[in-house]
Amino acid sequence: MTTFADIGVVVLAAGASSRLGQPKQLVPFRGKTLLQHTLDEVLAVGFGEKVLVLGAHAAEIQARTATEGFHLLHNPEWASGMGSTLSTGVQFLQNLPSAPAHVLVLLSDQPYVDRHLLRTLATTHLGHGQLTACRYAEKSAVPAVFSQTYFPELANLSGDQGARQLFRQHANALTHIPFDMGTFDIDTPADLAQLNPQTSLAVQVRYFGYLTEKTGTDAESWPLETADVSVQEFKARVLARYGLSDFDAIQVAVNQELNSEALLQAGDEVAFLPPFAGG
Repeated sequence: MTTFADIGVVVLAAGASSRLGQPKQLVPFRGKTLLQHTLDEVLAVGFGEKVLVLGAHAAEIQARTATEGFHLLHNPEWASGMGSTLSTGVQFLQNLPSAPAHVLVLLSDQPYVDRHLLRTLATTHLGHGQLTACRYAEKSAVPAVFSQTYFPELANLSGDQGARQLFRQHANALTHIPFDMGTFDIDTPADLAQLNPQTSLAVQVRYFGYLTEKTGTDAESWPLETADVSVQEFKARVLARYGLSDFDAIQVAVNQELNSEALLQAGDEVAFLPPFAGG
């Protein structure tokens, strides 16, 4: 039976971030760097062999990143484009004694890629196809999973040729999952300015009882689009994200007080309690 462990991972983090003016991999996001967020979300899923490919600013990035669980590679040709970085990672996986049957390819500058998206992508791929991509802005794009059939083409990429070339060539084999937030990445100071308010307007969420298993975590920071979001509205968002249906049974405490009429403010502590908790 094929499992997530049969999917290798290549994280592309070799770019110079010239338009941003600083390494995008080290931009702060939810209390971590953006790259660390990406690596931690990958680790949470249980994939097989994992590769992180660095290039520009490699020493600085490595010094500030916990890379346990990843093979760390350096692409000396990073300036030639993403294709060579992707090729570097896939060639490494191909040459392992137990090469994976599939490979997940993702970038390090898409802040809204998380473990739930990656699980959905991997499950869809294992159940349906040879080539599975995210769909946003009416295009097929990474994160994407490729079966071993496509490894030779990925390994032969060069310059600025990326995975989209394969999406065009093998359109009939494509399966998609939606990822509307995939349009947001960090390329310019304007992107960074847009990201920072979202991370400052955030509440700290904790889960208890069986909810830790359902959500895959016991705590996380959750961004708010605006201040003064109602508890009921926020509760609906969280339960919808994790596919939880027992809306009335789950209780929500804000700053250790049960108050379904409260309006959330940045920095609030929000606890989600299963039916048996809190009476």
